[in-house]
Amino acid sequence: PRISKTVRHPDGTTATTHYGWDGDRIVREETDQQRTTVVYEPGSFVPMLRIEDTPQGQRLSAYVTDALGTPMQLVNAHGETAWQAQPHDWAATQHERGHTAQPIRFQGQWHDEESGLYYNRHRYYDPQQGRYISQDPIGLQGGMNLYVYVNNNPIGYVDPKGLETVVTIWQPVGWGASSFGHVSTSINDTTYSFGPSGMSILPTEVYLGNNAFRSGVGTTLNLSSEQESQLQSCMSNFNDSYNALKNNCGAPIQNCLRELGHDLGGKLLPVSLGNSLLDSELAKEVEFYPQTIPATGTSAPWAK
Repeated sequence: PRISKTVRHPDGTTATTHYGWDGDRIVREETDQQRTTVVYEPGSFVPMLRIEDTPQGQRLSAYVTDALGTPMQLVNAHGETAWQAQPHDWAATQHERGHTAQPIRFQGQWHDEESGLYYNRHRYYDPQQGRYISQDPIGLQGGMNLYVYVNNNPIGYVDPKGLETVVTIWQPVGWGASSFGHVSTSINDTTYSFGPSGMSILPTEVYLGNNAFRSGVGTTLNLSSEQESQLQSCMSNFNDSYNALKNNCGAPIQNCLRELGHDLGGKLLPVSLGNSLLDSELAKEVEFYPQTIPATGTSAPWAK
């Protein structure tokens, strides 16, 4: 992560800003004149409070965010608006005004005033173009477009770190094993899907396109980068034989999470696994993937 930034002004002087981190979140920004601390909602990237320590004293402000967690206002202790903006397409803001700088944008993004770019930890995002200017650190595993932002769908998909882990429970379809639903796991834009033919590993963008005939509910997991790496290694090396009753589509993610110390109880049905995830400390946020094309064929009566 970034720990400091130095800006050189036209007159030759420089100004350095230092950053403090709490896990994946920037919680402190410090210059020679001011130290700013941000308090977030527990387990999220949504800011709640801002504490500014200056030579003149301490100032406390509260964030007002939109439904996506993007700050739209900063209100001081007297109820006065210190900063405000309006939402714009592709995580950008517009009509920004106020007497203080407020760099937090869409969850996980930090505005660089000098470049106009949003620092997204793993790479930089250009809000004017609606795409990253840095290549995807996982290369072609995330799809052919190395600069794409949330699969070109900023409403349906979010990715506050530029990388994330999502377990999706898919709608039951057909008459076979999938008539009870299905489980897939996306880790850093690579999707793992276990079935009678073994483990399928595809770019998430491709997998979502292949499954557009059914809807799904994805649970984003609250994992560290190290845990994500361990989970990805475990899923990649899973080579057990498929068994609908003992080792089905939900087995790999449950086994691998158990290795990380999270036991979900060996759920048999996808919907039961989904409920256990939502009730666990792992659940960070939920996304809905709508069905976008008609399903072909018929489905079992219980596939509802």
